[in-house]
Amino acid sequence: MMSLSLALQMQQFYLSYCRFQYMAISDERQRIMPTPHDREAGLVLDYPEAVLLTNPSNPELTGEVDDKYQYSCDDKGNRVHGWIFSNPVVGFWMITPSDELRTGDPVKQDLTSHVMTNQEAVECIRNIKDAKAAAKHLTC
Repeated sequence: MMSLSLALQMQQFYLSYCRFQYMAISDERQRIMPTPHDREAGLVLDYPEAVLLTNPSNPELTGEVDDKYQYSCDDKGNRVHGWIFSNPVVGFWMITPSDELRTGDPVKQDLTSHVMTNQEAVECIRNIKDAKAAAKHLTC
């Protein structure tokens, strides 16, 4: 019989932005998400994570600023967040049943999810050899 001991598991999910276009972080924080192309075509502001959407695929987003830090929340409030696909209705939900594996206190801010192109992901982790460190770099 084979046994497995797993001390820590980190996963990175890359959902199809063509399908999963709506994100819910909480009851109050939900929105239609811009695509990676919308971000590439937008105007980069004072730091690279903030982009003014100038000609997005969804006209409702014109003039909005997309910033990955908009999708952060206190650990105490991050129980469930996810992405929704409307045709057919499918949800991809990240559920955190307890805080025992979190680092920091309940008011520590963590990113939930955000839009990132493949190229941005590659640039972020290009020189990182350790998989755990690369995953942490992509999610923090």
